[in-house]
Order: sequence, then structure tokens, then C-alpha cells
Amino acid sequence: MSGPAALWWDTGVWNDRYPGSTLRVSVHIYDSAQVNQTVTVKDLSVVTPWQTYSAGGLPVTICEGCTYLYQFNMTIPTTEGVGSVTFTTQFSGTYSTGAALCASKNNVCTEDLPLTIDQSPTSLQSTINNYTDVYLPLGVAIPSLVAVLFIVLYARKKA
Repeated sequence: MSGPAALWWDTGVWNDRYPGSTLRVSVHIYDSAQVNQTVTVKDLSVVTPWQTYSAGGLPVTICEGCTYLYQFNMTIPTTEGVGSVTFTTQFSGTYSTGAALCASKNNVCTEDLPLTIDQSPTSLQSTINNYTDVYLPLGVAIPSLVAVLFIVLYARKKA
């Protein structure tokens, strides 16, 4: 995402995306000003369906051509269902001139990040095991019946 003047930011999500796993959400804020201007970030948070996570150590000033990185570690609750969810990154602050970073949005810069919560690999393996338990006997029984049928037909033809 890009903001007004010379402010850029993006959000990345790392690790598995299933209930019980821990995500790493990284937020980069970059001051690409061509003039001697700094950016001060006063607050930063990521809003998820289950909790709001806030960055520590703020406010922080980002020099011209510098970047600020904050990483959140968040565990998806085991009670969270599979399907689509949206995370929202939001932060506020000022330029060294005193102007708000995202003045047109009431000084709150935001980015929505759609994610898909997947089914746990453990429960998927259980499902596969259950299907294997059902279909494996059929997979052995049907060819065995066909073989017996061929033996009977062959024996009848000889007689």
C-alpha cells in the first residue's frame, strides 16, 4: 500500500494458517521522501477476528529512506473455524512537518488483508485414515472376488 507523499507500507503473513498454529505477521513502513523529512509512527495494530494486537516500543521515528519493521506473533485459536477472515493493519502518526500520515482517513492508515484459515493437517490426516479404513478392504475384496470368479470360470471350461 502507499500513503500520501512518500509513505509506503505492506503487511506479510508467514507460517501455517490453521487453528492452533502461530502466524507471524510483519508490517513494514517505509519513508521514501526525497527531501529531509521524517515520519513518526505513534501507534500500530493488527485487528483479527479474535483479538487486536498492538505494537510495543512506540512512538518511533523513521528517517528519510529508512524502514520500520514490526512482527506480531499470533496464535489462531483452536476454536476458530476454517474459511475466509480479514486482518486489518492500522497505524497513525505524523510527518516531521506535523501533518498527519493519512489525513484523508482521519490519521489512520489502514490495509485489509484477506486470509484463508485452513483445516488442521492433523484432522485432514484423520479424515484420510478414516477413508483408508473404509476403502482398503473394498480395494482388496473386489479384486479377490474377480480372481475367484475367473478361477471358477476357468475350472468350468476345463470340465
